[in-house]
Amino acid sequence: MSEHERRLAAAQAEMKAAGLSARPLSHAAIRLMQMVGEEPRPWPYLPLHLRLIAYGLPFGLVWIVVNIVFGWRGILDDPTIFLTSTLLGIPIYTLLMGLIEQQRWCRKGLSRWEEL
Repeated sequence: MSEHERRLAAAQAEMKAAGLSARPLSHAAIRLMQMVGEEPRPWPYLPLHLRLIAYGLPFGLVWIVVNIVFGWRGILDDPTIFLTSTLLGIPIYTLLMGLIEQQRWCRKGLSRWEEL
């Protein structure tokens, strides 16, 4: 049994003891994690920066599309409002989700991946 498999088994046991269920990662998510040099692991044990990217990118795309669709005339007249709302909205949402994530998993008492 490799070190990764041992940690994965320990993480699944810890999550089960805390009453959490872990969905298996999709093949695309596993490949993406391997491409960025991370080993696949359950969501609560992912590094915070990867979880923030997973929240920020889809929100950013939706935010930009909604702003363009509903405010396209205003964007053409004065793009500074669009740029300002984008440059403030996406980081604020991402940081808020990061804080919620940290509080959520800290309350459950889960160990860090390196400690498993």
